[in-house]
Amino acid sequence: MDAVKAKTFLLRRGGERGQMLVLYAIGLAAVLVMIGVVVDTGIMYLNKVHADSKASIACRAAAEANRRGGSAYTAFANALTANGISADSYSPQEGTGLGLKKGLEYTGNSWRAAVSWEQSTHFLSLVGIHKFGILGQSRCVGRDNGGLAPIAVRQSAVEDSLDGVPPDEYTILGRDPTWELADVESGENFRGAVFLHMWCIPSTDPNCPDIRFFYPLTESPPTAQTQKKLVLDCFLGINCNLWPDTGQRLPIVAGTSDSQLCHAFQDGGWNVGDKVVVIVFDGEVYSPDPTYGNWENVAVIGYAVYEIRHFEPNDNNCNHVVAHLVGGIYGSLDEIPRDVILLRSREIPWDYQGAIPW
Repeated sequence: MDAVKAKTFLLRRGGERGQMLVLYAIGLAAVLVMIGVVVDTGIMYLNKVHADSKASIACRAAAEANRRGGSAYTAFANALTANGISADSYSPQEGTGLGLKKGLEYTGNSWRAAVSWEQSTHFLSLVGIHKFGILGQSRCVGRDNGGLAPIAVRQSAVEDSLDGVPPDEYTILGRDPTWELADVESGENFRGAVFLHMWCIPSTDPNCPDIRFFYPLTESPPTAQTQKKLVLDCFLGINCNLWPDTGQRLPIVAGTSDSQLCHAFQDGGWNVGDKVVVIVFDGEVYSPDPTYGNWENVAVIGYAVYEIRHFEPNDNNCNHVVAHLVGGIYGSLDEIPRDVILLRSREIPWDYQGAIPW
């Protein structure tokens, strides 16, 4: 009897071990699948970033070539080839408009560029998934006339630069504890940015009793989110072909952090070495009397041209923009050299629906 019980026990234990081995194998397979998903998803993301980057370079090359009278498609193809993208990734064209998957397309006011290919998987091939699609897209405009960046630099800084007074380069956007953005300021609101879509009425009254609004503003006053969107659009070069007259007063951008402004500037496509046209103001950020509201404002005296030198503290974590004066002070648009006004082509959002005035 004892022998029978022992045999039964051993058989039962053997069956349990077999079941455990099966469960262990299933668990191991599940873990491998999860690892495969994580690894291959990461690879897919990196390839997506790579594809978007190359599409962006090719799109801007095409728009710029077209603006200068050359072949947009040749510039597009050459840029992709130079960056290691094979011809079958962008030719023949597939799709159109928002659905463009391969090729270069002009929509009447902007260019769209797209590249796509099949990327082999690694771990996911173990469960029958051997490829995934990579799609890179970019949309850009070739600017036939220049917009004005929503940045204001104090007159005294410009004049010192013209006279050779150091430093040679300094902050024009965002806050830098070693540099004053204004000669006179009531508080800590001014970070170098102004609204081009809002002009004080009358311009002779620093209390800014009324505001003249320009498209696409429809709110009076605009919400904080609308204000931030306007600044980003201006840095992108869309909906911002405005040139306030000398003597005009513009409200400053308040309630937006240094980092937000710096990243908006970078998201607009501005890079080290680019030249940017800015407003020159008289040095005072005027705070209206309490009975008039809170539109702190600056008085426009002209324009200047700066070359971007640094994003500080670094490109990936910027909170202020450092630049060097290369021209100014100009009293009107006509005085600014054409090679500056003809700013290079810029990227805009793929699905942007607003007006593009150039």
